[in-house]
Amino acid sequence: MTKDKKPLPIKNIIFDLGGVLVDLDFDKGRAAFEALGIPDPKTTMGHDEDKQLFRKYETGKAETAEVFAHIRSLSSKAPTDAELAAAMNAMITGFPAERVALLNALKPKFRLFLLSNINATHHAYVQELYTGLHGGRLDDHFEKAYYSHLVGRRKPDPAIFVHVIKDAGLNAKETLFVDDMPDNLRSAGLAGLQVAHVAPEITVLDLRLDKF
Repeated sequence: MTKDKKPLPIKNIIFDLGGVLVDLDFDKGRAAFEALGIPDPKTTMGHDEDKQLFRKYETGKAETAEVFAHIRSLSSKAPTDAELAAAMNAMITGFPAERVALLNALKPKFRLFLLSNINATHHAYVQELYTGLHGGRLDDHFEKAYYSHLVGRRKPDPAIFVHVIKDAGLNAKETLFVDDMPDNLRSAGLAGLQVAHVAPEITVLDLRLDKF
C-alpha cells in the first residue's frame, strides 16, 4: 500500500475578496433595499430571472443601467442611481487593517493573487473604500487581480480557475486558494488547487497563512 503524498509547499496564494478580505453584512444590504421601497428583498429580488441578471452583471454581460432599471421596477419609491448604488454597497462594511497587514507580510514570501466574483458597482466601491481607509491601491498587493465582471466568468465555474492558473503560469499543486464558499472551494480543488476555508466564525487571520 502506498502512502498518500504530502501536499507540495505553498508558493502562491489566491484570495477571494468578499467574506475573506472584506467584511460583508447581508442584513445591512437587505435593510438598505427595504428603505428604498423593496419589501422582503431576499424574496423580491431572489427569483430565477433576478439571479440570472445579477450573475450576468458579475460576468460583465449586463450593464449597470440595466440592473438598476430592474431593481427600480421592484421599488415603490423610484430610487435614483446614487441611492441604488448606495443600497447595493451597504453590504460591504469594512476592510480591516489587520488583513492589509497580513497581505503586506505575505507579499515577500508568496506570489499573491485575487479572484473575486464582483460587479462593476461593488468593484468601484471596494477600490474607493480601500484607498479611503488605507491609502494606495488595493490591487498593488497582488501580482494580478482577477475580477469576474472583467474576466467574463465567475466562481464556481471551473473555467475561471483554469484561466487564472494558465494566465498566471501557476503550478496548481503549489497554489492555495482561500475562499468562504464551499462550492468555490470544491471547484478549485477539482482544478488541482489546494484550498483553505474561511468558515463561519473564522477569519483569514485564523488560517495563520504567515506560518506557511
